[in-house]
Amino acid sequence: MAEHRTRLLETDFPEGARKLLREAHYADTGSRIAGSAIMAFVSALCWALTDAYPPFVFALVGITITFLRIYITRQRRKQQKSWYDQAFTVSTVAYLFCSGALTFWSYACTDGPLILTLALTVALVNTMSIALRSFAGEDVARLNIVAVVAPVVAAFVWRGGFFYLAALTQVVLAWHVRNSAARLRGILLSEMDYRLRSDTVAARFRFAIDNMSHGMCMIASDMRIVVSNAELAECFGAPPGRDLQGVRFDALVRLARIR
Repeated sequence: MAEHRTRLLETDFPEGARKLLREAHYADTGSRIAGSAIMAFVSALCWALTDAYPPFVFALVGITITFLRIYITRQRRKQQKSWYDQAFTVSTVAYLFCSGALTFWSYACTDGPLILTLALTVALVNTMSIALRSFAGEDVARLNIVAVVAPVVAAFVWRGGFFYLAALTQVVLAWHVRNSAARLRGILLSEMDYRLRSDTVAARFRFAIDNMSHGMCMIASDMRIVVSNAELAECFGAPPGRDLQGVRFDALVRLARIR
């Protein structure tokens, strides 16, 4: 139900709101650098312990992709081009696939408990972070989940035996991350929808007040004017175009008596 409502909100939103939703993909550059550094460290450690080249390749590719994503983020701030979004999505999928591929390599080619634990931990952290980093787009979140979970599931299936249960837990985790991303996206869309509706109501209210033929104002409990129209200023003899918001109403009355 929540996901269905989210889809309805997405289809009803204007382009300006959709643009803000896309901007959410580019937030938190610092965490991307930290995640890449952790994956590179784990890959380098696996390389040092096993003297195998695949971990080194994963580390090199992961770091390269991270710097590419940072470059795309900075360039997009200068030029709003649609292919930047596509390139960023592809690079993110590639980075997550490297994380999952590291886990697949460790379970397929090694038996060291430290290597298996570290590689799986990196993949799990990247999987769970999708709900926070890539929640803004449903298709993007789905691609990211598949990119990192599929190699991990394949690694467990490769091992066989009780690892089939571990593969099942990965499927459950992927489902949970997908639902979490959908809930966060729904919260964001609901908040944006509320603000858009509030702005619309405020604009209509402002239009109604400004087009009244007589003076009107709203006064807060401290007797200060919250909102008013031009006719009110004219009625009390205030200078034309004077914004009366925040002015005490009794001061306005004294001004009218003086004039």
